[in-house]
Amino acid sequence: MDLVHHQITINDAKLSYFERSGHNAVTVLLSHATGFHGRCWDGVLNYLPPNYRVIVLEHRGHGRSEKVGPYDWKTFGDDLVGFIQELNLNNLVAVGHSMGGMTVLYAAAKELSRFKELLLLDPVIMELSFYEGGPPFPEYSDVKEHPVAKRVNRWQSVDAMFEKFKSRYPFSLWKPEILYAYCQFGIEEDSDTLEPEKPFQLCCPPEVEASIYMGNNRFNPHQILDAAQLPVTVFRAVERPKDRVLMDFSKSPTWPHLASSLPDAKDVYLPYLSHFIPMQDPLLVATQINQIIA
Repeated sequence: MDLVHHQITINDAKLSYFERSGHNAVTVLLSHATGFHGRCWDGVLNYLPPNYRVIVLEHRGHGRSEKVGPYDWKTFGDDLVGFIQELNLNNLVAVGHSMGGMTVLYAAAKELSRFKELLLLDPVIMELSFYEGGPPFPEYSDVKEHPVAKRVNRWQSVDAMFEKFKSRYPFSLWKPEILYAYCQFGIEEDSDTLEPEKPFQLCCPPEVEASIYMGNNRFNPHQILDAAQLPVTVFRAVERPKDRVLMDFSKSPTWPHLASSLPDAKDVYLPYLSHFIPMQDPLLVATQINQIIA
């Protein structure tokens, strides 16, 4: 894959990122979803020509980045802006999945001249009422009570994690090699544990992931839509039913009218795919990136 790992301090947080060098004038910038990490993009990278320069940021609290808050979506967006400025990145084709879709849209609105085009993969940008209401999970007064905070955190090995997830929906929809990368780079060894038979822990601690979900309506992305004056493609997965469950990760959280509310965007509805578009069909994502750059 020829990915080189780096670390950089942005907004008082040490962030991890991967880079693949290339001589193409365009740089592909990839931004991952909540609870994921940079190497979840490996499946897409396998279909991108080797002459593309690719940069994959791991957001704070995720992957090998520092576990330091705040873990609100504006902070993730500001981190990405600072990262782009620090590396002086230009002529960017930015691709964001889920939360990552919001962050690249935010960064483009703030640093428009540095971007060429955006590809948003089922971005978590919901209807306006979602941001005008109260907390998205008022039934949980403490982050420890949120169901995501109770995820299994400790694992015996990468293979044990993979075996546990490979038949579990919606992970069962993923390409097996991408799921394995999710497991391989999604846990890290921790010798300071009371469970020596399970020496690995999640790189994105369950309470960190839960806190992100509990605060994901503190920033209203509708206020930046008009500033995103560049071509945008929105991939939307199968829509959630009207009596939707917020924590249903298999269906799309994207506001169906997002593309029509952006200055220059097109909507691509993919009802045969789940929210995990780049994990189910990495070739589709890579093909779109290639079409943008061509």
